Amino acid sequence: MRRTLAVLAAAVWLLAATPVLPQATAAPSACEGVWVVVDATALGGTVSTGCAPEHATGAQALASAGFSTARSSTMICQIDDRPDRCEVAASAYWSYWQATPEGERYGDWVYANLGADSYHPRGGDAEGWVFGDGSAPPSSLPGTLAVAGASATPEAAATPSPAVTTTPPQPDGSVAGGPLGLAAVAGVAALAGLGIWVSRRRSR
Repeated sequence: MRRTLAVLAAAVWLLAATPVLPQATAAPSACEGVWVVVDATALGGTVSTGCAPEHATGAQALASAGFSTARSSTMICQIDDRPDRCEVAASAYWSYWQATPEGERYGDWVYANLGADSYHPRGGDAEGWVFGDGSAPPSSLPGTLAVAGASATPEAAATPSPAVTTTPPQPDGSVAGGPLGLAAVAGVAALAGLGIWVSRRRSR
């Protein structure tokens, strides 16, 4: 009987000492506004994607997504200081494109029929910029759809959504409400109850 109680006590101690790790739940990335894609591969750069919470015009969306611009007359001739000189030529300029949601993905890029100062992107759309002669769209589309009906306030832009949400650990190292924490507590209670039953049976 002493050996049985010792085994039960050891099992209870092991369950109590086993750490329960916080469980992380991945959340899909989303854009409260429109996605903006800038393809600078022709200039030795990369394809960059930013979220624009403010998008009253295409030009505002480009800036709201975090890209800097320079102009030659009314045309955007540099994005993030590319190319080195702010010039516009028929064979080398920043062409402007749009893509709209189609089901669970974006449709193909379409060359803009209005300039960036005149076009008004809708929430959920995607905006694209690529340097070249205007014959080819940006080489990629955003990976996820934007969230339509987004707020266009600076406060919304300054509050990014976390990519991962975790349940904060409690002072005892367990996770509040987590299934592993509840299972450990139930196991300890069951073993303790078994020990009490064996002890009472022996005392009879």
